[in-house]
Amino acid sequence: MIRNIFRKIIRIANQTIADFKTNYKQVTIHSKGTNEIKFSTLRMYCHMLDKGMNNVNFEKGHSLSVYKSALVLRDQLKPVFYTDSSFAWVDEILNRFEKAQIEGKPQLKTVFPVVYSQQEIDSHIRFITNRTSCRNFLDKQIPSDVIKNIVKIAVDAPNGCCRQIVRYYISQDKNKIQQTVPHVAGITN
Repeated sequence: MIRNIFRKIIRIANQTIADFKTNYKQVTIHSKGTNEIKFSTLRMYCHMLDKGMNNVNFEKGHSLSVYKSALVLRDQLKPVFYTDSSFAWVDEILNRFEKAQIEGKPQLKTVFPVVYSQQEIDSHIRFITNRTSCRNFLDKQIPSDVIKNIVKIAVDAPNGCCRQIVRYYISQDKNKIQQTVPHVAGITN
């Protein structure tokens, strides 16, 4: 009994240390202020403003400090990210917020849900239920356009108010992969 309690305490302590290291790493990365991190912060601010404008208790003047911080970042990042589709979304949110301050209430954006045909629904269900885990791989290069498409899809995955900063490190260099594999978390690695 005491041994089990001690093991649980050690497991919790180890997890706490691991969480601290991860959080410290994120704070360190964030403090460097790269353009990607600034852009992530800008999207987070706009997400906050968007949520506020869709709140039934919207108050004119609320979140002005977030709005002003977003404007500074938008102006800094415009030359770098102007062609990015999420930059257009940032502009849309900031424009809606400005109008809401003038009019005293936000203009709600009506989004109609996508209506899927039964064939599309069945196709999605088949795709999800037929998923398999691959553990034996062919020794061949993956075309770069396939990798780009995978990352393009992954970028749109939900991530809790856009707070996570994600970087993709892609390599097909066998030596780098061999060095990395022992550090991948999992039961056998």
